[in-house]
Parts: sequence; structure tokens; C-alpha cells
Amino acid sequence: MSRLTSAAEAFRSLSEGGQNPWVAIGDFLDDFRRAAGDEERSSLVVTPLPLAGAPDERRWAAFLAGAVSILCRREGMPIPAWTAREEYVLDQPWFLYRGMRLRAWQLATTPGPFKARNVFCGDRALERV
Repeated sequence: MSRLTSAAEAFRSLSEGGQNPWVAIGDFLDDFRRAAGDEERSSLVVTPLPLAGAPDERRWAAFLAGAVSILCRREGMPIPAWTAREEYVLDQPWFLYRGMRLRAWQLATTPGPFKARNVFCGDRALERV
């Protein structure tokens, strides 16, 4: 079996510009869901993300911190302490989808762990279809 992609590795991959952010995040999401149990899932979220420099990196770091919080909550796992750091809270709201109609939908449906980080992405950002 191939090695699983952690949240930190997904962030590193997207911040180095080697991969589309959604592909890197999708790899992490898929691996988290297919992990063999809580211990293996925990190994994918325990390591804090590397420090983000550029504004775009900060946005994706905030997104991943929110995603880890949501995924751990769904699985009944402890949420890693690193996800609560201020560096994962954006100064300005970030809407993943543009347009006023989509903005209203994002404001109404984005889960709390994303909203707390000023990330607005709606209620399907972690769905893989």
C-alpha cells in the first residue's frame, strides 16, 4: 500500500506550487477517509502545517485547519491543538466561490470551523464526488 498523505504534506505540496490545491487537499481527504482507523487518521493530522508566507498560502492553511477540525469531529477524534492557533485565522473573509448569490450561500451554509477562521466555502467543500 502506498503512503498516506497528511494534512501537512498536502499543504507543503500546494504551497510549493507543484500541485493544484484541490488535488493536494483531495489526496489528504481521500487518505483520511480510507485510513484503517483512528490511530492512522490521527497520524495524518497530528503534525502542524508548515508556516504560511504568502496570502494565498495563509488562506489554504486556514482552510486545512478548518477541514482537520471538521474531519476529526465527524470521526469522534480529538481535534489537534495546532488547529486553534491564530495563524490559521484570516484577517479578511475569504470566499472560495465568487458572485453575490454564491456569497450568500457560503455565508449561510459554511460550517463553524471554517467560519471561525474567516473561510467561507459552503457546506460541500469537503465532499468528494
